[in-house]
Amino acid sequence: SGLRRWVLGKGNVSSLVNIVHVNRAPVVRAGLRWMIEGHSDLAIVADAETSREGVDLACEFEARILVTEVDVPDPAACFADLRALRERGAGIAVIVFTRFDDASTFARAESAKVEGFLTQFAPAATIVSVLEQVAAGHRRLIPPEPDIAADAVAWGSPASDAARLLSQRELEIVRLIATGLSVKQVAIALERSPKTVEAHKSRIMNKLQLHDRVGITRWAIREGLVEP
Repeated sequence: SGLRRWVLGKGNVSSLVNIVHVNRAPVVRAGLRWMIEGHSDLAIVADAETSREGVDLACEFEARILVTEVDVPDPAACFADLRALRERGAGIAVIVFTRFDDASTFARAESAKVEGFLTQFAPAATIVSVLEQVAAGHRRLIPPEPDIAADAVAWGSPASDAARLLSQRELEIVRLIATGLSVKQVAIALERSPKTVEAHKSRIMNKLQLHDRVGITRWAIREGLVEP
């Protein structure tokens, strides 16, 4: 199943901040383990390669924190599993730790009400700091770009009225962009040229008074076009 379990060699597990890490890349799993090695209050008790395995292990080990990538196996499945974890009421905090540094991924994580977000490009000290802050009960989301928070959605009109401004083709493009696809990937999915999709995207943002992909994603979530 790709699932990896670890047994702590020393210390009392209950006295530590137990962490389950979900990532398909062995080098990333090893890297996070190395980063927290000198912190006696943090311990990775299990690794997994899919979000479902991670959720099950987090509950089994009564973990304090679940650290996860988003394409495990894909963003839709991952965020669905995170919602299922929250519905269990296990009190397990979630940190999205991802190589995707785009606005859409951040918006989806923020809407999913995760306790932490940061990219794998962050300095080791920052990564450990986020783990410690979340373990202490704080919410710590670090946007992939410093100005991303300033590019928030400007909700110009009621959601139902705004939706009527878009054609069916434009709504489909919104759905695809909100799931994290690039313009090129949307063009492939719809069998259109990237130039055509880019033109649609510009019209969509103009109609809805949005400024970027994060705005499109938040709008799509609010409209129920995609799940957070």
